[in-house]
Amino acid sequence: MELNTKAERTSLLQEKLVLLVEGLDPSKAMVKPILKDLRIRTKERTIETLRPNPIQKMYLDYLRLTEDGLNPDGSPMRGKREIVLKARQFGFSTLILALIFLDTYNNPNTQSVIIAQDKPNTEKLFQIIKRYYDNLPPMMKRKLGTDSKSEMFWPDIESGIWVATAGSKKVGRGGTINNVHASEVAFWADADAIMGGLMQAVPMSGNIFMETTANGIGNWFYEEFTAAEEGRSTFKPQFFPWWKHPEYQADVLTDGKKFEPTDEELRLIDQYGLTEKQLIWRRNKILELKGLFPQEYPANAQEAFLVSGSMYFDTAAVDAAMGQCQDPIPFDELRIPARFSDCRVKGLQVWKMPQAGKHYVVGADPAEGIRDSGEHDFCSADVVEVETWEQVAHLHGKWDTHEFGLILAALGRWYNEALICVERNNHGHSVLNTLIHTAGYPLMDPHEPHGVYLHADYDERKRLRNRRPGFPASGKSKIFYLNLLATVLEEGTLKFRNRDTLREMRTYAKFPGGGFGAEGKAHDDRVTSIALAVVCLNMKFRAKKQAQTKISSGTVRRGGYV
Repeated sequence: MELNTKAERTSLLQEKLVLLVEGLDPSKAMVKPILKDLRIRTKERTIETLRPNPIQKMYLDYLRLTEDGLNPDGSPMRGKREIVLKARQFGFSTLILALIFLDTYNNPNTQSVIIAQDKPNTEKLFQIIKRYYDNLPPMMKRKLGTDSKSEMFWPDIESGIWVATAGSKKVGRGGTINNVHASEVAFWADADAIMGGLMQAVPMSGNIFMETTANGIGNWFYEEFTAAEEGRSTFKPQFFPWWKHPEYQADVLTDGKKFEPTDEELRLIDQYGLTEKQLIWRRNKILELKGLFPQEYPANAQEAFLVSGSMYFDTAAVDAAMGQCQDPIPFDELRIPARFSDCRVKGLQVWKMPQAGKHYVVGADPAEGIRDSGEHDFCSADVVEVETWEQVAHLHGKWDTHEFGLILAALGRWYNEALICVERNNHGHSVLNTLIHTAGYPLMDPHEPHGVYLHADYDERKRLRNRRPGFPASGKSKIFYLNLLATVLEEGTLKFRNRDTLREMRTYAKFPGGGFGAEGKAHDDRVTSIALAVVCLNMKFRAKKQAQTKISSGTVRRGGYV
């Protein structure tokens, strides 16, 4: 609390004097500090009282805390699980550190840890904590037991704060922690391992704050923030765009030009109600940051997550397709026939059940099937209706190649003997072998869209040599099916239903040197499976009979999908 008048200061000293005369410990009469008792260093290089700025006030409202940093009934904050994506220089670290400092300093047996991405930033955050303590009024100061470069401990209440960098996977293991501030977690190299340990160390009554600017797609923070937005996480997502801060305005363009809004800026005016001063500030910042502006000062959560390469699929088209997505219908697990496995398959989402007389195609991307590893891709399959080009079912999980072949056979038979196109890579050969020889799934019918897809191989004179099961996984063939998928996405001809498919398309990038794939640790198996379904949809059916040709699994008539 602030003691603004002489009478208030005199009253507190009189209370302490009475306690001393009566032989009691005057520290028990210590007034507990609140937010306005803390002091910060300002941008103007002065030391001032912490008065929450508009963004900080907004966040306190989200936390349902008063401007004292407490619950409305005066109790301390408890059970917060916050994941915050924000623009730069909003003061979130200052506020979160203040809340954690007060909770630690005012409550016995409280242990708090502050973690940043590197040593300089860790030291910077700890200096903020030290400044809070050093500038407390004398009647609010507890005696420090430990005061080092990385720890402050108050022995009278057995509470303390320590700091660490994100370089060690052992951070947070081996004891109970009541408060965690994870700063710029998107830039941590081992965020999944570190946060996994920390979250197990914090009881449900404890508080965890993760706050950061974005650092591209495919990292742990991106995955966790996305999960939080979808309700698949214990964390509550918060996003704060740059235009919420009243300081982000300017009167004059730094390039000296007269301000006339562009088409993009007119769209921002319509979408967010931006003023001319805000747009001038934005244009000035873009001159400084170039293409990094959306990452450092995002207007919405989607544009915050930039990829280091160029997006393979048009972002606006992906966002538009998201509007087509729907929740799957209730469905019992797919069952594999007893003669093969007699088990129920989890991981299948269904939007439309099979309908008599309808034709379907299945695109399938096999994987190694290692169940316990997060490093390997998943098996993925998509069912699309031929007549409507609607994604009607999606299968995703980790199975070995034999299991996946049996599952595809069961899925294809359920959808009216669908045409199944499997990517023909190392694992794909094993899946195709099970699909054809063990499950007895027929080869591609030359007159109807059924059976295992047969890919036509031509010689250098473009003469048909043979047809082999599965789609080849060479660089040129991948570009072919990715470009097909990009085209149907932009044209809006494919009706997407699965949000995860589009999320993987959003993280799919072109890299320097001609490579392409998922950014960071993201997966791209769903991209492959839906693209292979599009390959089948894009092909025109031919009913013309041709001579037979030998293939590796037997004989089949030429013709069909080409």
